[in-house]
Amino acid sequence: MSKTEAPGQFLHQFYLTAPLLEFRQALLHVRHGLDFYPVELVIYKDDMSWDTTARATDAKQFMSELKQHLASERIVRLVRSLVDQCREPEEAA
Repeated sequence: MSKTEAPGQFLHQFYLTAPLLEFRQALLHVRHGLDFYPVELVIYKDDMSWDTTARATDAKQFMSELKQHLASERIVRLVRSLVDQCREPEEAA
């Protein structure tokens, strides 16, 4: 989801969804001005409170921060759990 917070300020929220399970959880948001960089990356905890905030000044740094978060044990475990719950019983064995 993307929205304009104020003139020249943009917010993009990233969600993990599993429609079969009616599951939707915000993982992070990205905030930037008219120029994409610098960009602020805010990571959410499971309870939707902010966990960490990172600032990236270029695409390489942004992708590194994003990759680090999306590959975290918490996110990988969550995705695996959702995939397992969506499998047919015979596929799970």
